[in-house]
Amino acid sequence: MFFPIGGGGDAGALTIFYGIPGIPGVTSNEFAYNILVTNCQFLSADRSIVMPYYVSNVVVRSCDFIPSGLKDTWGSNNVYTGQTSLQYEVGILVRQGGSYNLVVLSNTYGGNILLTNVNSNCPTSWIAPDGLVYFQGEGNAFIAGNCITNYGAEAVQLNAGPNSVVGNTFHTLVSAGSCCALNAIGSSQNGAIGTNVINYSTCFVGNSVYGGRTGEEATQSTLPFTINFSGNSLYLYPAFDATNDYPGAAVGVAQCQAANVCGNTLSNGGWGFVFTATNNKALILNNNFANAAYRGIGYFFGGDSFSTAQIFGNTLGQGVSFHVQLPYTNSFGWFLGSNTYYNMSSTSVPLFADPASSAIHIFN
Repeated sequence: MFFPIGGGGDAGALTIFYGIPGIPGVTSNEFAYNILVTNCQFLSADRSIVMPYYVSNVVVRSCDFIPSGLKDTWGSNNVYTGQTSLQYEVGILVRQGGSYNLVVLSNTYGGNILLTNVNSNCPTSWIAPDGLVYFQGEGNAFIAGNCITNYGAEAVQLNAGPNSVVGNTFHTLVSAGSCCALNAIGSSQNGAIGTNVINYSTCFVGNSVYGGRTGEEATQSTLPFTINFSGNSLYLYPAFDATNDYPGAAVGVAQCQAANVCGNTLSNGGWGFVFTATNNKALILNNNFANAAYRGIGYFFGGDSFSTAQIFGNTLGQGVSFHVQLPYTNSFGWFLGSNTYYNMSSTSVPLFADPASSAIHIFN
């Protein structure tokens, strides 16, 4: 089904696709399916494409998205004018009803085309829209070859899965704590085949990230998820010298079942890898985190945990603190081998770990 203008909760959307919810015990859900959106230009919308529920087999390809703010702040000349209230400001929004087999390929997204410089302090209001993709509940999403610029929050947010985010270019002039290329988590929304762990998995591979504060930021996960974050290059902005502003990381996880972080290069940023809450296992392999300005690998709060971690073949900078900081109670499950360690002067030094006395396993 196709509607040019949304109504109700989706007023302000340019395009809406949705199926028909079934009646429990009487009828099945009826999907809208086999939808192709190609070579379109979406102007002056806070949401260009919305799929509220039951949509399958969708391709959005070679389209241009140029938002201009909320429905109550339409700008002229198709440029973003700022946000007056908290809303979803994204190119493509999938709501929680469950939509599957979604391909977002070779599109461009210009969040705020008027931005020419990085903001010099913490923004008091949003200076750019969220990003291209916000999938609240979905499965089998493939997001590849897109160019996503001047986003203000999550360029791509994925609450279920499984998903693949491959070969995209992220570039933003926004520096804010919530500005990240990817926010992939495990939510309570169904993925492709329910709520088991395979549905909360995302591969983020071969992407280029310039700007923002974090590569993968997963701080609000409610269910365990898995992340494969590999082969990416990242240049991230530092935190401001201000109260309650914090450095970002190439990868940040929370409630993570398994994190595979392999072959990434962080040329500028706060952390290499940071974790919060309760996590299970991590493989951190062959990454170059030498330029981490705050810390190589560690936790965010006291009480955060990672049961096991295998950290091999990496180049780790200590920034202004440690190469590796780990929970003492988890240290018996941490293994470090064949890593190279640098201080702030780019001099090779021995491992500087916290706590200094623990059951961590270290070998050359």
